[in-house]
Amino acid sequence: MMVAGSPRNRFLHAFARTATAWLMACALCLLAACSWQSREDEPSIDERVRAPSAAQTDASAAGSALRNPALTELERESDRARSEGDLARAETLLERALRMDSRDSQLLGRMAEVQLALGHWARAEGFAERARAAAGNSADQCRRSWRMVALAREGAGDMKGAVRAWNEAEACPKAPGTASDGGRGS
Repeated sequence: MMVAGSPRNRFLHAFARTATAWLMACALCLLAACSWQSREDEPSIDERVRAPSAAQTDASAAGSALRNPALTELERESDRARSEGDLARAETLLERALRMDSRDSQLLGRMAEVQLALGHWARAEGFAERARAAAGNSADQCRRSWRMVALAREGAGDMKGAVRAWNEAEACPKAPGTASDGGRGS
């Protein structure tokens, strides 16, 4: 017969508590592992934000003829730095370009993309909103900007805000001649 305070009972009770704690910790680790997603399979920020269309390409070509060549070169250098993984240099080059023209929607959009890549969610959202405002009636820039806002909100953990932003991206006007309007241009 065992007494409630015997060393063996105390040992068994302590063992049961420790085993339960370890089992719970292992279960949490397994749950966390199941919810983890590989970043390698996810599309890049560029792929998630940019949806190139013929209308966008034509608009870019037309707009670049009127643009300061120094801005175009800084943007090109920034893209090169970004593709090499040097996000700090890309950010610096874009800051320089934005000091020259703080309302250039392309530059603002690129800066939002760099901020997303750096994980600076609030700054990314701010630049994306400025890009949308500076773009005027550009349907492509509207969608791109709202997508960046959605990604920034997702990164910041604001899932409701992200869903609203994804919905706004879908609600942007469709560009004439795209597949969504059957190419009628109406």
